[in-house]
Amino acid sequence: MMDADRSVDDHPRNHACIAFAFASKWNLSPAYDLTPSPSVSQRRDLALVCGDMGRLATAKNLRSQRSRFLLSEEVAKAIISKMTDQIRSGRYRALKSQGVSERDANSVKSAFAYEGFEQ
Repeated sequence: MMDADRSVDDHPRNHACIAFAFASKWNLSPAYDLTPSPSVSQRRDLALVCGDMGRLATAKNLRSQRSRFLLSEEVAKAIISKMTDQIRSGRYRALKSQGVSERDANSVKSAFAYEGFEQ
């Protein structure tokens, strides 16, 4: 369900775990049901609390709870860096491959890469 300005979907349910046959552990599923939208303010918040600073969408806040996932600071930084690079380099191509117009692809650019995330 969408209103004109933001997604009001039940985001906490858009996460899942997958157990592969003969696997001894569960893995986080790929992301799904994500809807980018243009930024309306300087502060970026996520739908869910993700760190010590609540819903603030920064790398620092994401890393603040890394120990709950048994990740060192270096590994957490590497994961976030890899994901950031993949998103920045592939977002336009992915949008266009799904038939998104040039105008719409450019209008949501700030939803994928924005100043202040790396703090």
